[in-house]
Amino acid sequence: MLGGEKYVTLSVVLPLVAFLRREMTVTDEDPGYSCRFKEGLHTDMMCCQKKIEDNGILHVATALDPRFKSLKCLPREKRSTVWNLIENLLKDDTESDHIPELSAKVSKMFCFDSDSDDGEGCSRPEGGQGGGYEYELCLYKAIPAEPDTSKCPFEFWKANTASYARLSKLAKNYLCIPDSAVPVEHLFSAAGELVSKKRNCLKPDNVNMLLSQSCWLKDS
Repeated sequence: MLGGEKYVTLSVVLPLVAFLRREMTVTDEDPGYSCRFKEGLHTDMMCCQKKIEDNGILHVATALDPRFKSLKCLPREKRSTVWNLIENLLKDDTESDHIPELSAKVSKMFCFDSDSDDGEGCSRPEGGQGGGYEYELCLYKAIPAEPDTSKCPFEFWKANTASYARLSKLAKNYLCIPDSAVPVEHLFSAAGELVSKKRNCLKPDNVNMLLSQSCWLKDS
């Protein structure tokens, strides 16, 4: 998944680590070679665990991905710390001071689930009351997580930019960080094959168009 040709965001790292940690638990049904493999991988992961747990960028990126916003990949006691970090980042963003308050109509566009862990520690805000980044963050925490993990998180933020003006800006800054250099290497390789010595006069717009068509053909 991390080495695929498609763009993979940094937000998948923590969920994948949590998945591997769970799957690498030795069971009574495992044969000897499987036990040795799981124990070896688990030991290697534990060496990196402290570095991963202290990485605030990973935490913020995961929380701002609508697929993993429930933060079930983290211990329950650490989830509130992540949301506090995001709130402080929004508070320090002085470039969004003149964004108008959200109207009461916005809250009616979403389906709130009071029993879900996605909105843990956050009650449904009063329609249009408060405005600002506090309201945006509370609204985002209250909506259920996206169940389809194959969906691109940028589609959500593109469709909801008007509702989450400050939060969407922060999300795009963190989700633009790739989890692997593989897609970039693929792009450079494709561009190297396209722009050769005999085609060195291609305009940048034409190069981008040809590369986009090439990526589209691979996906289809």
